[in-house]
Amino acid sequence: LAKAPRAIIHFKKFIKCDQMLADFYGVTDVGLKEKAACILFQLPPRIDYSKAKLNLIINSLKPSMKNVLEFRHESWWSPIVFNKLAKHNNTFCRQSHPQFPG
Repeated sequence: LAKAPRAIIHFKKFIKCDQMLADFYGVTDVGLKEKAACILFQLPPRIDYSKAKLNLIINSLKPSMKNVLEFRHESWWSPIVFNKLAKHNNTFCRQSHPQFPG
């Protein structure tokens, strides 16, 4: 497991960070090779769902990697999100918390 940098997720929020993502994926590919079972993108709780944000995230990810997205705002718990992530071979990850759906 490799965790994506906060600079990409928390600060840039996937906006204008194509080079940062390419560099991160490059380091992961070279440094970890087959040891990188997946890449975890742990979004902050303040980022809530929007169709545009979901599309931005999916379009930013490297499709050949096993990308796991941990959304920490309950608005992401939706069949729309689950299905779109699955369609693009990305995995929805959730944390167990009393405020989140079961």
